[in-house]
Amino acid sequence: SFSHSVYPNPFSNTAIISLPNLQGPNYDFMMYDMLGNVVIRKENISSNSIMIDRDNLPTGIYSYRITLLGSSNTIATGKLAVK
Repeated sequence: SFSHSVYPNPFSNTAIISLPNLQGPNYDFMMYDMLGNVVIRKENISSNSIMIDRDNLPTGIYSYRITLLGSSNTIATGKLAVK
């Protein structure tokens, strides 16, 4: 698992997930509600940070998973709180 951070958490408008040590292959990001439904999907990301916009997400706890592009190899997981 790669070192990463989320700020702010909880968030009301925008959060940023930073993966400062990630270099190399691109990756995918998926965020899930507590029922396991994908609510945000970002694919083929090459930067060291991911901006998450609240958009129409209701208040609650969400989990996320970051995987190497085109594989099921998870490199980071965590939880985000929307307030």
